Amino acid sequence: DDDDDDDEREIESEVARRAMRAHFGELGRVLTTSEVFVLDIDGSTYRARVADVNSKTCEEEAATLGYHCFRARVNAETTFYVRSSDENSLRIANNEGKARSVRLARREVIEVRTKDGETFPVNRRLLRQCIALTSAVRRAGELGEDDADEFVSADVDIDTDVFDRALIFLERAATGQPPPAFDIRVTEALARAAEVLECRSLEEYCAEKLGAYGSRIREYDWDEVVAHNAAGGVWLNIDGMLLDVKRWLNEHPGGDTIIPKQSLDMDAARHFEMYHSSRESFLYLKEFYIGEVRARDRARVPSPSPEASEDFLRQLRQYTTFRIEGDVAPTRVHLGQ
Repeated sequence: DDDDDDDEREIESEVARRAMRAHFGELGRVLTTSEVFVLDIDGSTYRARVADVNSKTCEEEAATLGYHCFRARVNAETTFYVRSSDENSLRIANNEGKARSVRLARREVIEVRTKDGETFPVNRRLLRQCIALTSAVRRAGELGEDDADEFVSADVDIDTDVFDRALIFLERAATGQPPPAFDIRVTEALARAAEVLECRSLEEYCAEKLGAYGSRIREYDWDEVVAHNAAGGVWLNIDGMLLDVKRWLNEHPGGDTIIPKQSLDMDAARHFEMYHSSRESFLYLKEFYIGEVRARDRARVPSPSPEASEDFLRQLRQYTTFRIEGDVAPTRVHLGQ
């Protein structure tokens, strides 16, 4: 951006690159993506921003799965590329140095548009596992150097946040890393995305996680709950719903002792209502859900005075549609939304 005036200007790309190298001075300088600096070129002052940094060429970057670069160190072999953020006020002349590399790299990338309008540039090798995107993967691989203005795109009927997590899964699988520990709500959304993408590896991962979730859901005798807590467990009862929150204690905003001291071996719905004014807390309950206190035992469960309000219980039941209903077999689980 030219700071001097609004007249259209033109700079030779080689002149701009020399000014950049002079600005950064000695070798070893670390550059970070989005870093802003000022350049003085032929007596005019220009604002500049680091758009991206790479320790690989465009072709190498496109061919490397799991490659992400946000900062890099300048060395004797560093190449600078420049472009104008507004061609109407500043034109970079003879700026073709990166064009061929970009054309060659483009064949490795597919622009995937989610249903809410976001676009993801995705390495086509990641998408080979997605049968629904096979034609796009093939088209990208067929691009040649003459296809300078061509790129391959594909639309998926998946929300942006869910597709982002699907890509994380695919990237970790492709680079030999274990899959992320997604919570149960994310896993359910990913299962639906796997169906859209026709991605078997993601389908199997989600089926395994959801199966493990379903297998631990059952009804419990109240004596079993009390005995488990006496042995060091932390099974919390809220409106007959049992939550295993032991692994959450260290992360609990209220500290790791308040639940064991105040809320075990009783109906803790009132405590939950008192300490969690935001209904956002309801969204986490499914992650800890292990089942229900048997209906025949619920009269034995102590309740504090006063008890939870009817308005709170009504809202709680509206949010927790994943709960099992009645005295049912352990495998009959309604996962809900």
